[in-house]
Amino acid sequence: MNNQRTLLFVFAFVISTALAAVAIAPAARAGVSTESPFAPRGFGVGAAASNSPIELRGITTDAQGMRFAIYDPAKKEGAWVRINEKGRIGEAGQSFVISSYDAATNRINIDYQGRSQTLALADPKFAPAKTVPMAIPGMAPQQMQAQPGSKADLKQQQRAQQQQAQASPAESSRLEAIRAEIARRRSQRDSSGGQ
Repeated sequence: MNNQRTLLFVFAFVISTALAAVAIAPAARAGVSTESPFAPRGFGVGAAASNSPIELRGITTDAQGMRFAIYDPAKKEGAWVRINEKGRIGEAGQSFVISSYDAATNRINIDYQGRSQTLALADPKFAPAKTVPMAIPGMAPQQMQAQPGSKADLKQQQRAQQQQAQASPAESSRLEAIRAEIARRRSQRDSSGGQ
């Protein structure tokens, strides 16, 4: 009885292993790409992996040229340096020099600890939150404020300008009187000085 049970386990193991191999083989033969369709050519999934102790965390431009943020996660320290400028992370840290920058892939070549390495710009650990306009009870959607600089904001500004241009002379004078009254009250409030 025990011998039959062992034979059954061996048979089940062989069958399950064979089925797994058959299921995996078509995917391996299909040549599934490791490249992202959203990244530039040559920027494969494996290409960004690096066993370097430092990271490229940021790139910026100022009046003197480009600067690169090199960060050491173990020390939790970093430095901003330029191409061909000697940099150092921390007081006793290893020095490094950025030899080149590839703008198409956001990668730098850096000489660190006696060897040349390629560092890709690190992925952000968080993304900006989506903003969703909230409905305000009693207010029509077209009356709600749009995000500054958005298409909806530009349309609202255009509508307001058209309405002001179409206002009658009586309406224009009434609005000007309101502006003048507001300015008078503000100056009166400011001159009283919080007494």
